[in-house]
Amino acid sequence: DSSADAIFDASGQYQAGCILQDCVVEFASGVWAGNVGSSGAVQVINSAPGLDACAIRDCAGYGLYATSGMSAMWVRRCSFLRNAVGFYISSSGAVVEDCRVQGSRHSYNGVVGAQRVTGNTLEDNGDPSSIVGAALYVTGTSTQAVVSRNVLRFNRAYTALAATGCRVEGNVIVDNQISRGLELGNRCQSVRNLIARNQVDAHSEFDSAAVARMDGPASEFSRNTIVQNTTRSASDTGGVGIAGESNWGGVGGGAFRDNNIWGNGGRQARAIFGAQYLVPVPNCYWGTTDPATIDALLFDYYDDATKGEIRYSPFALSPVETAPLSPPSGLVAAAGSGSIDLSWNANRELDVIGYLVYRATTSHGPYQRLTAQTVPSPSFRDATAGQGIAYFYVVTAFDSSSEESYWSNEATARLVGTPPTATASASPTSGAAPLVVQFSGSGTDDGTIVRYEWDWTSDGTWDFASQGSGNAAIGVALSCILRRSKLRCAPLQWRAPSSGARPTGRRTPTARSSGFPPG
Repeated sequence: DSSADAIFDASGQYQAGCILQDCVVEFASGVWAGNVGSSGAVQVINSAPGLDACAIRDCAGYGLYATSGMSAMWVRRCSFLRNAVGFYISSSGAVVEDCRVQGSRHSYNGVVGAQRVTGNTLEDNGDPSSIVGAALYVTGTSTQAVVSRNVLRFNRAYTALAATGCRVEGNVIVDNQISRGLELGNRCQSVRNLIARNQVDAHSEFDSAAVARMDGPASEFSRNTIVQNTTRSASDTGGVGIAGESNWGGVGGGAFRDNNIWGNGGRQARAIFGAQYLVPVPNCYWGTTDPATIDALLFDYYDDATKGEIRYSPFALSPVETAPLSPPSGLVAAAGSGSIDLSWNANRELDVIGYLVYRATTSHGPYQRLTAQTVPSPSFRDATAGQGIAYFYVVTAFDSSSEESYWSNEATARLVGTPPTATASASPTSGAAPLVVQFSGSGTDDGTIVRYEWDWTSDGTWDFASQGSGNAAIGVALSCILRRSKLRCAPLQWRAPSSGARPTGRRTPTARSSGFPPG
C-alpha cells in the first residue's frame, strides 16, 4: 500500500513509480480452491505497480492476483504459462494488453474494473474433465471498458469470453470447447467479432450457443461473424448460433443487425425471452436466401408460443462485407507424387479475391506463408515439400479491401516416396585376367539415391556399398537406398587384383531395391 503506483503515458510507455519489468517468477507454491483461490505468485494488495515483459510460469496458484482498489494497474507484454490460473485483477481502470496466457489448468482469468483489455492471447487453458469458468471475463466501471483484438482459442471453459459494461470489438473466439462462446451482460456492445469452429456443449436453453445469454438490452450487436460452430450432443436444445435470454434486440430497436450467422450446427438463433418481445434482427445473412429455410433455422414464437418473435426481414442476400471474413473451411491435404495437394471450400463472401497458404512443421504453428501472392481458386499444390516431413497447413481468405481472414481448419500430410528402381551393367563381360571391369549403376525415382549396394555372388549378401563410386569385386545385383526428394547416381568402378583372379562377369547384374530409411 505504501509503494508508488506505476505511471504510464497514453501510449502505454512507463514513466515512473513501482514496476516489475523483465522478471521471471516460477514454481511458486500456492493453493487453488475453485474460483475463490487468492494465492498468487505475484500478489498485489491495495497498490498498482506495473508489470511489463514478465514471465510467470509453473505456479500452483494464480500467476498474478491483484486487488488494487481505486488505482489503475497496468499489465503489459507478460506471459502466464502453465499456472493454475493466469491472472485475476480487480482494479479501477486496469489495463491488460499484449499478454499471453497458455496452459493454465483452470479457466478463471478475470479483470474487474477494466479500462482496456486488448491484444491478448489466451490459448489451451482449462481442464477437459471439468468445463467450468471463463477463459476471460471482463467487467467495466461506470465507463465502458474496451475489450478488443484478443484471441481465445483451444480453451476448455464454460464461457470463452464473458463481458459486462464493455465494448467488445474485433476479438477472435475459435476452436474452443465451451457452453457459451460470447456472453454479454448489461451495457455491452459487440461489434466485428469472429466466433467460429467452437465445439459447444448442450446444457440448457440458456446455454449451448456461440453467443448466449445476452442478459439485458445491448446497445449494439452488429457486424459479427458467427460460423462453423458445432454441437457435441444430439439433444442440444439451444442450438449453436445465437441464444438470447432477455430483450437483446431492443423492442423495435434494431440494435441487432448486419451479422453473418450461418453454417452452425443446430438452430442458428433461439429466442429465450418472453412472448411480449418482438425482436427485429434486420440485414443479417443466414446462409440462404429462402425465407422458408431461414424460418427452419430459427426457434422463436412460431415454435413455442411462450417465446418472443425473431423478425429477420429484411435479410441480407449475401454475407455482410463489413463483418469479419469467415475463415475458409473444409481444408484437406493429400500427398501425391512429389507434392502435396490442398483443397478447401470457396468462401461465400462476394468480395474475396483469393487465398493465402501457410505451412508449419508443428501443429498449430508457427505458420510461415507459402504463397507470395494470393491464389485465385480454392486449391494449391505444394511442390516444395520434402520427403518424410509432416507438414501442417492453413489457408486464409483475402478480400478486395485487403482484409485477411483468420486461419482455416488445419490439415496435415507427409510425402512418402516409393522405392527406387535400380539398373546395373558391366563392361566387358568376359576376358583374360588381369582384367578391368567397369560396373555402372544407375537408378530412377522421385527421391535422392544416397548409396549403391552390390551383391557379387547372388547369395543375398550385399558385399559392397558405395556413396557414388569405388573399388569392388564383381557385381551381379544392385540396390539403391532412397532419401529425400531428388535422384543422384554415380558409376562404380572395379579393378581386378594382380593375382590373376578371373571374374566371371558373363551375367548382366540385376537390380534390386533394399528400401529406404525415414527422413
